[in-house]
Amino acid sequence: MARTIFLFLLSLFLLTACSSGPQYQDGTYSAYSEADDYGYARAEVTISNNEITEVRLEEFTGKGEPLDFSTYPYQPTVEGVQVMKERFIEANSADVDTYSGSTHSSQKYIDAVEKALQLALEDPEEIENDYWDGTFLGTAKNENIRAVAWVSIKDDRIIDVFFNEVDLETGQFFDWENREYEKLPEARREMQERIVLEGTLDVDTFSGATESSELWLQAAETAREKARIE
Repeated sequence: MARTIFLFLLSLFLLTACSSGPQYQDGTYSAYSEADDYGYARAEVTISNNEITEVRLEEFTGKGEPLDFSTYPYQPTVEGVQVMKERFIEANSADVDTYSGSTHSSQKYIDAVEKALQLALEDPEEIENDYWDGTFLGTAKNENIRAVAWVSIKDDRIIDVFFNEVDLETGQFFDWENREYEKLPEARREMQERIVLEGTLDVDTFSGATESSELWLQAAETAREKARIE
């Protein structure tokens, strides 16, 4: 009788312990990390029976270009992406150590996986905002230029924005102090100020630099979409 009671209590304890952690819905969930000058990451996390069964990780540069791990020369980054995938699955969590030699990338992977897992929660805490707080990177391009926008959001309001442009012929950022069209540096400053003042992307373009203004706004919108909570 005592043995039966002991086994019953042990089973109850184990059941309680197993159910005390986060409970996830089955499905595949994706999210982006915050961005900095060096870029950002994207995570796609698949859940089945409350277990992480698969993790897909991508990384992008500060110019908005995807990293090709098959040709990337820095080996710790190449090794790190695979190790981090395995750690997330083994821990069934984003609470894992970073990979030595690839700490910066690891932190971005952790951020993206944390966000994806919050979306997967069966009983998530009520989220009132439409966007994650933080800084996110977006791009837009025309024939010769890729506009890059870093957009910082707090409580659904844009609190900071920074635009840059990549010359698609050289792959390098433009020198803003020596642009051929002298209105562009002024237009960039003005557009950034307008957006922060209004806290939104619903602003007028800069007269005399309409095409560039529209491209910057498109890049900023893709950045904001990466922050959207869905």
